[in-house]
Amino acid sequence: MLNVKNKYLLSIDGGSSTVKAGVINIETGEIQKEISANNPLNYNTIRNKKFNTLRIILTEAGKEHKINSMIMGVSGIDNNIEKRIAIKTINNYLKKNTKYKKIKLVVVNDIDLVIENIDREDNKIAIIAGTGSNCFGVNKKGDTAKSGGLGELLTDQGSGYYIGLEALKETVKSYDGRSKKTELESRVLRYFRIYDVKDLKNKVNKKDFTKKDIARLTLEVVKCYIEKKDFTCKNILKNASYELFLHINAVANKLNMNNFVIIESGSIFKIPYLKKNFEKYVLTKYDEATFYIPTTPTYYGGYYLAKNIISHTSS
Repeated sequence: MLNVKNKYLLSIDGGSSTVKAGVINIETGEIQKEISANNPLNYNTIRNKKFNTLRIILTEAGKEHKINSMIMGVSGIDNNIEKRIAIKTINNYLKKNTKYKKIKLVVVNDIDLVIENIDREDNKIAIIAGTGSNCFGVNKKGDTAKSGGLGELLTDQGSGYYIGLEALKETVKSYDGRSKKTELESRVLRYFRIYDVKDLKNKVNKKDFTKKDIARLTLEVVKCYIEKKDFTCKNILKNASYELFLHINAVANKLNMNNFVIIESGSIFKIPYLKKNFEKYVLTKYDEATFYIPTTPTYYGGYYLAKNIISHTSS
């Protein structure tokens, strides 16, 4: 249970590529300190007890402020079993390795921070499109629904991983002659510093070749489209935008919503062509939908979540 007397809250937005966190005054809502790390902090790292990133964040947060409460939004936590495992593993680490032995801990999926990061009681759908993708909605009655968010083998459509994987597949198809020749083929070869597409097999099957590495190819797709107007790259981005729309459509249908606000989060929405097409697909079917990009960092959703928890426990 969180308490307003615990003046400083540490809210962490943990993802598959980067982590951003903030120390927030729970009484005033003011951000006291921001911390970031270019390392993953997701369900897999927690399950495997890789806590170096969390250690760095806790050390920085505790230098100037007494942290008594912590909310962690963690990608990859998709059910109650995973949540319980994460909470138990984190608490064990905190008790054995840090001074935060009695910290008040709340663990949620990172999408929960996104949907809380808007101080309005509307019909809301949050969508994340970064290294992975996830979508979650809530209507005014409090009913919830989700789409995606089950990892790269089952979902992650429309994400950086999806775009990067399509780039690899289209490179091989271009090489084979199974599709129209694409500029992407030569760009991927240069990216991996190889001379033959057949050598891609060894590159992508290395043990240290990760989901994050695949997602990084998104930049090559974007540059190829902007600089060369490459048809294949254009299609990859267009298909990704449609996949993101399908997430929205699935959640809206489950909640019987036609009028709602969409909260966009993640680096993929910084691609103008993709963002434009995504919003076009949405508005074609849901002409009353609106789009919102929060002015505060995603981790700030933890502040609103904390206030809600305090409000419910004190009433």
